Amino acid sequence: MKQDHEPFEIALSVALERMAIQLRSLHRIARELEYILGDALQDRPHRPDPRLQSLDFLIQSLDGLTLFLEDLAPDLEPCMKVDLSVACRRIVLRDLQHALASGDVPDKTTASGDAEFFGLS
Repeated sequence: MKQDHEPFEIALSVALERMAIQLRSLHRIARELEYILGDALQDRPHRPDPRLQSLDFLIQSLDGLTLFLEDLAPDLEPCMKVDLSVACRRIVLRDLQHALASGDVPDKTTASGDAEFFGLS
């Protein structure tokens, strides 16, 4: 079978650590959104939409997954390798793809590109 990519192997533990860093960043963003929504809804006379509980679930899940990966990665043997060229191929966000492949952490907490929600595009 012919490969259509150059293999790029790294230790599985390193890949998991990089994923944990990205999840931690998403956790911080979700937490900030929770504060923004809380402030925006504070003066509203009616009860907030119960679907907003999903944001709390998201925040707790991101935190839990991050802790899981952070605790799992150090226990893996360094000889366990993964090919990131395949794993990163389907990631649409170039910043995320780069961060996972290189380990570089962007200085920003906002996404690059145009906003495609809330009618801002």
